[in-house]
Amino acid sequence: NKISSFDFKNKKFNFDICSNLLDANISGFQKKSLLDFKANVRPKIFISKNLNLNLVKAKAILDMHTLSLRGNIDALLASNYAKNISLKSDINYTKKTGILYNGRINLKDFTNIDQNLSLLLKNSTIYFNGDLKKADIKLTSRTLKLSKFVKNLNDKLKDSKFDISLKSSINFNDVNSSKIVYHLNSDLVNIDGDYLHKSDEFNATLNLPKKSLLIDFDKNLHVEKFFPVKVEGKREKLDINLNAKNDIFNLFAKYNTLSENLNLKLQGSGILANIEKNDKSYKFKIKIDSLMVAKEAIDSVYRLPNFRVDAKMKIKGAYKKGKAIFRVEAPWFLYQYVDNKF
Repeated sequence: NKISSFDFKNKKFNFDICSNLLDANISGFQKKSLLDFKANVRPKIFISKNLNLNLVKAKAILDMHTLSLRGNIDALLASNYAKNISLKSDINYTKKTGILYNGRINLKDFTNIDQNLSLLLKNSTIYFNGDLKKADIKLTSRTLKLSKFVKNLNDKLKDSKFDISLKSSINFNDVNSSKIVYHLNSDLVNIDGDYLHKSDEFNATLNLPKKSLLIDFDKNLHVEKFFPVKVEGKREKLDINLNAKNDIFNLFAKYNTLSENLNLKLQGSGILANIEKNDKSYKFKIKIDSLMVAKEAIDSVYRLPNFRVDAKMKIKGAYKKGKAIFRVEAPWFLYQYVDNKF
């Protein structure tokens, strides 16, 4: 340690610390019972394998009678995934409340992560507040263009924008019990949901905004009939199980994150469809109790051309390497004949 100066008469101090762990300058003064000080610290060690603390600037006032403290911290961090992380926080301490803090973390550019995730998190902000037992966290993204994530968008959708916010309360004594609440706001669809870390379960509700671009996307499409859509899901080891339903259909899905195998089951008015994806091949089975009943259900969402055919059908097929084969069975078939009128 190297002490630069200590003015006992005016109760001022200023000294430097140079070591293998950090370089620091600490200065301040005492006025009555208050000790006002500031510190600039440059650590020389990593906080963890993937996180480094580059610079810390701190200011604080300590009341030596009540042992209460108020101050703020301004820090710069870097990791293997983000080089410029800015942290700002206010800190307060009293015997009654203990340590309280609130602040924000600004995230800029990212490396070594998925490109879409990097775009999503770039220039986002994390807000936090709490104590030594728990913390409330909120992340907000900037407004993003959908065309940055989805290529070859229809011209009517290419200007679509969205933003995402996440909220969570973390109990430091039981981190696994934390719950994440998320909201996606866009000019296509709004999504509200939550994720439970302990049980690996998630829920979501999809709603259509009043000025959604999907409303005028196709004159034959009654997109408002699709919503709301309720989604429930759970991760079990390598499998993700999902159920999505609305007033028209009920969809069950099972996806294996290791093999990438996928099983889908869709139920609707008079329709039952099963689709299996396995090793780059697809198999499907479709059962239709009545073409007319199925058409009525589909017409409520998308207006199909009129036809005078009704049938009960079973369709089986497969698709692999650009080739498709299928078989159609129809136990009964009806055609409504209408005489020509002259």
